[in-house]
Amino acid sequence: MRALLASAIDILDWLESDATTDARDRVDRDRRIGKTIVQGPRYKQVLAWWAAIAPPEDSLSGERIVALLGLSNGVLALIGTLLGASMAAAVFSYQGDYPVNLFALLGILVGLPLVMLAASLLALVLPFGQRASVFDPLRVINPGRWAGSWLERQHGVSLFASVSKRARASRFARWQLIAFSQTFTIGYFAGVLIIAFMLVVFTDLAFGWSTTLKTDATVVQGILKGIATPWAHWMPAAVPDETLIEASRFYRLDETATSSATLGQWWSFVLMTIMVYGLAPRLIMALIASWQLNRATRRLLEAGPEIDALIDRLRTPAVTFESPDRQDAPATTGKPPLATVLELTDDCGVAIWNEAVTSEALGRLRSGPVTRVEFIAEWESAQAQREHLRALAASDHRLVILTKGWEPPLLAFLDFISLIREELGHDVVLVVVPLDTTRTEVRPEDREVWSNALARLDDANLLVASAV
Repeated sequence: MRALLASAIDILDWLESDATTDARDRVDRDRRIGKTIVQGPRYKQVLAWWAAIAPPEDSLSGERIVALLGLSNGVLALIGTLLGASMAAAVFSYQGDYPVNLFALLGILVGLPLVMLAASLLALVLPFGQRASVFDPLRVINPGRWAGSWLERQHGVSLFASVSKRARASRFARWQLIAFSQTFTIGYFAGVLIIAFMLVVFTDLAFGWSTTLKTDATVVQGILKGIATPWAHWMPAAVPDETLIEASRFYRLDETATSSATLGQWWSFVLMTIMVYGLAPRLIMALIASWQLNRATRRLLEAGPEIDALIDRLRTPAVTFESPDRQDAPATTGKPPLATVLELTDDCGVAIWNEAVTSEALGRLRSGPVTRVEFIAEWESAQAQREHLRALAASDHRLVILTKGWEPPLLAFLDFISLIREELGHDVVLVVVPLDTTRTEVRPEDREVWSNALARLDDANLLVASAV
């Protein structure tokens, strides 16, 4: 995963700087590389393209950032260990007059971290707006966010702490923060267990419980036995019995004292509670975070406007910004090369311009479910067109525009492209697909007219594709 993340950082950096390269040169370069790449998962195609680009190593920073990421994890683990050791030394403190209060001990060492873990899990399921409003104050004291912010100051990519509007970056940042938090908390519980074990071995601890409420010892026994259920069958010595629970209850005004040897029998229960309810959930959460981080890292190379544009350049030979004298050599049949089958999937929106295709005909073009389709006409007001585009705003990666290919691109269509950029921004990849009303695929000369006209807009994320 570390090597993949380093490559992802370098690729995203490189694509951002590559946006200043002439669009025609990029199409030529990537079309040539795409012919040598075997079809497969998108991220593998991007990695194969990156290997073909072979940029100089001294211009890359991914390995350095990943090394700093490892350093951040080490520092978080160390700080967590020191904090856990300090906390354990304080709550296990026993001066010989009153025993260590079990409820306070477990509440501080286990209960509070469990509440924080529940808050983290809740943050995963809440919608973005609610998550931001509820948990933004907690981020100020989140060590993982400190580490992520430090990493982002070392590097310009918002991947480690910032919540981006782009889903792929937000997903990675969210799981990276969770992974940071688990590293810190695992260190915390390691420090707690080290100090607790040392105190058990080298001192005589006495544990007890107390409450102002009139509580029967059998009720407390039921609660404690419920807590001990996970290890009751294979470690019965760590399950307190009724005699020990009754003997461990203390009152501050009571002069009688139970033997410290008897009260010390709680140590196995205490350590098992810390390990099972404190350390174990964090280890499980760390494994889940690592798995999700692997997926989110691959996602960085599978989605996003710059990745979509790159894949289009690699896969689609008919996408062009070029004049006729720079076209690729025609195929041996004498026909110009056609694009691959148009991809209409759930991660893209579809705008149908001037009734270029019916809903039934649209179904024949789909390669997956398309949930966002808007019919937009040039005679509608600008406000009505804006409302259609806002309905497509959730498609933050790609917008496919189906239009009548036998008509030339009129000023109304070019104004519509400008309106899209105002509403959706320049990062969204626009794929214009000229269609013929009878044959679906327009004549090559009609498609050429559209390519040349749209090339004048000098928009690197504006592509012309073939429908078949």
